[in-house]
Parts: sequence; structure tokens; C-alpha cells
Amino acid sequence: MFIHATLNPAEPGLEAQRLLTRVEKEEIEASTSALTVDEVIWVVKRMRGMDRALEVGDALINMRGLDLISVDENVLRDSLGLMRLHGFDPRDAIHAASALRCGADFIVSSDSHFDSLGKPPRKTITDKV
Repeated sequence: MFIHATLNPAEPGLEAQRLLTRVEKEEIEASTSALTVDEVIWVVKRMRGMDRALEVGDALINMRGLDLISVDENVLRDSLGLMRLHGFDPRDAIHAASALRCGADFIVSSDSHFDSLGKPPRKTITDKV
């Protein structure tokens, strides 16, 4: 979602921007794994350069209404269990473990493999959130 909002000037990027605006206005609660910051900066750096990546990283870290979930030993242990149970790749397992640890109501992602979690359910950025 964060990458779409940054790099995609059409849909689904516009929908991601609208959703993040609602987060900033604190109309909805949102959290993400701290790992997201690394992932977003990495992609934006490759696509738009270091200066833009740093701007986006700062905006993400300082986004009002967004709680960054620390990737600690407990999240990592949980992620290993999710890798065993669902066959997730490590980063996806960390995101899922973070969502479970913080009691997320749903996960916003275009990646359908999160559906295997069952709860929290997955929503796409075009779903009503």
C-alpha cells in the first residue's frame, strides 16, 4: 500500500493515498511492521533515487496516526511459526506476526497469501476500510 501511494500516480496508488490521508487525519487506526520502512525506502530508492527515498522514509516514520510495530524477538519467533504453518516468506511472516501481535482487525495488502491466516482477514486498498 505504501509503495503504491508513493510510486503509482493512477489507481491503486490514488486509493492508497486516500487511505493514508484517513490515517493521518486519525479517522482510522493503522499500524505496520517497522520492516515496512526498510521495504519502502529500498523500492523508492531504486525507482526514484536516494533523495526521494529519504523523503518518503521520513514521512512514513513521522506519519500521524500510524503505529510502527517493533520487530523484536517475539515477533521473529512468531514469524518462524507462521513460515512453518503457512509457508510464508520471511518478510511476509514478519508482517503477519506484527499484525497478530498488535491485534489488527485486518491486513491491507494485495498479496492473497495472507488469506491463509484467516484472522485477521485481508483487505485490498479498494475494499471499504
